[in-house]
Amino acid sequence: MVSSESERHVDALLRGMEILEVLEAHPHLTLAQIHEKTGITKSRILRMCGTFVSRGFMGCDPETGRYSLGPRLMLLGRAYQEANPLVPVVRRTLKELVAETKETASFYVLSGMKRLCLVREESPMGIRYSTPEGVERGLHSGAAGKLILAFSSEEVRNLFFAEKKTYEAYTPNSVTSAEAMKKEIEEARLRGFARSIAERIPDAWSLGVPVFGAGNVFRGAMVLSGPLSRLDDESERRMLLVLRRKGEDLSFRLGCSVRIEDM
Repeated sequence: MVSSESERHVDALLRGMEILEVLEAHPHLTLAQIHEKTGITKSRILRMCGTFVSRGFMGCDPETGRYSLGPRLMLLGRAYQEANPLVPVVRRTLKELVAETKETASFYVLSGMKRLCLVREESPMGIRYSTPEGVERGLHSGAAGKLILAFSSEEVRNLFFAEKKTYEAYTPNSVTSAEAMKKEIEEARLRGFARSIAERIPDAWSLGVPVFGAGNVFRGAMVLSGPLSRLDDESERRMLLVLRRKGEDLSFRLGCSVRIEDM
């Protein structure tokens, strides 16, 4: 049995993490703004933020009183990447993808019920589309979200559809209903790739393939993205061929024992 004292400690930790997550989405907030977004009492926020500031996980501007994320988090992120054996193997493949296609390459994994950009290599082109490493996005928009839902477990899909039946529209092309999302997921499973055309950003596209590892378990989505001005039928066909080949290569490096098209 868990004691009430233990439950209070867990609750305090969760609320502290909630403050950090709010600052990730909305940098430079005042105490009142954090209170408005989290519902945590101001006195509690003050104590928690003071603790985070003292440890370098948050910063506070003495003139404005606004809080922001601190440099200690960057060190933790770097330590995570160095300790995660997946990152260097994926990064090598993404560099190869960028060299062949000249477009931004990213690798997304499931984080809670969102997609997280774990590794990214940017396009050398002056105009490019990019999502910073560590950023989380919703699963209902973009090629990566479709692939994660298509190739993750049935439990993940059930949780996703249990949470909401309608989804935020970022553009006129956004998938906004559970029925339409289920169709996109089924198409991704059948084709072995996913496409997103102006679903989150009006002038951007993304193409992605699933990546598998040891035990033929889904590990994440490898995605190319760029501006619509550089996408036509021929360039899409060419990039999809490269993506499929590199997806097979990466899956093999991660221990997958069968061809993706046979799964």
